[in-house]
Order: sequence, then structure tokens, then C-alpha cells
Amino acid sequence: MKLETLIDLEKFENYVSLKPVDDFKFSIKTLEPLDFENSEIEQNFGNPFLDYQKKHIIDQAVASKYDLSSVPGYIYKRNDDATYSRVSRRIIKGDKNPKAETVNKIYFNNKITDERSIHLIISILGLNISRSNKIELLLKDEISSLLSDDMIDYEILKKLKKQLLTDPNFERYYFAIGATLSSITYKKFSEQRFKKNLNLSWITSDGKVYAGNESFEYKNEIALELIKLGDLIMHS
Repeated sequence: MKLETLIDLEKFENYVSLKPVDDFKFSIKTLEPLDFENSEIEQNFGNPFLDYQKKHIIDQAVASKYDLSSVPGYIYKRNDDATYSRVSRRIIKGDKNPKAETVNKIYFNNKITDERSIHLIISILGLNISRSNKIELLLKDEISSLLSDDMIDYEILKKLKKQLLTDPNFERYYFAIGATLSSITYKKFSEQRFKKNLNLSWITSDGKVYAGNESFEYKNEIALELIKLGDLIMHS
């Protein structure tokens, strides 16, 4: 049965009440673009993290509870405390989730040895390393789940126009059109002052030797692709 047949005008206000509909609430890690000027990364790669810094990355506690393809399709409201709440049921045609497809977009895959670059990487990715470490880093998008245009129920969104335009919180509403899973794989190296251990991996920097005595560490992040709801319905 189509979604349209389940929703009549009397029930529409409850369907997209623009108020929290459940306890799905999350924070988003946002960063201003950081300046890599005069850093090792800038000299060799420019700023490969610029696009990554624009992502709306949701906190891990929430991200780990949801299948990637089940996240897009909802309206979210930015709260006073900068968290986001879900304020609608899912606004897609039918009951199918969008496909989760492999992306394999690589932002960076190399070693980083200068302190300024290490500091910036800590700020962007929140890695458990110190500025005195050197690292080997692979950052890439793994999987993306994006709503195709014909999956979005624009009829429901059109009904929101009058209600939304009179809402004082007009600019706080967003529609999640997609979600992306990114992976961060890294290994840290510490300065080695004593006899080399053949079982360790090594890099050199500024005449010093750094040993990697741990295996690669791994973390992932999920980002929402958000569109301002007003922009979406004005062009629908």
C-alpha cells in the first residue's frame, strides 16, 4: 500500500508536526576549514581534508545504533543546544530503504611527520595521538546511502510550505537526503631512543627515528547529507 493512502489531511499535522517524534537526538561535529598553510601536508598535498571538514558528522553513540540506509528521509530540527532532533516520520514513497553503495573515495593516504599537521589532524579527526607522534593515515569514504529524487515524497513536503513559512524556526529544519560511512585507519609512531627492535615498523623525520610498536587503529564516522528544508520545498 502506498504511503499516500495511509495519510489523509487530518493526520498530516501529526505526521510532520515539526516537533520531536522520538528520542532520536544527536549532535553534529562541525569544523571551520582549518588553515594548513606552511604545513607538510599543504606543501605536498594542498588541503585534502577540505571536503571532509564540511561533513555533518553525527556522534558515535547514535551512529552505531542505526543501519546506514535507514537514516535518510527524515526531517531534523536544530535545537537551542546545537543538537538535532527528528521531527517527522520518514518522508519517502513506499517502504524501501535506499541502497547502500560502495564509494571508496580516498581523502588522504600517506605518512604525516610535522607537528603542525599532526595538530590539525587531531582537531579534525579526534585521534588518540599526541603532537609528538608521527602517523600513517588512510581516510576515505566507504559506503553511501542516498535518496534518489523519485523516492522523496514531494507531495508531503509541498503541504509543509504554508506551515513552515509561518514558523519562527524556519531556518532550523533540515531534510536528510543521504548518509555516508567514512573510515579512519591510522598507526602512530613514537621517537625511538634505544636499540632497534626488528619487529617494529619505522619512519625517520628530522634525523630522528620513530617506531610504530602498535598495530593500525580503526574508527568510523557517519555523516548526514542535510539540505535546508525550506530550500527543498521551495524548489519542489
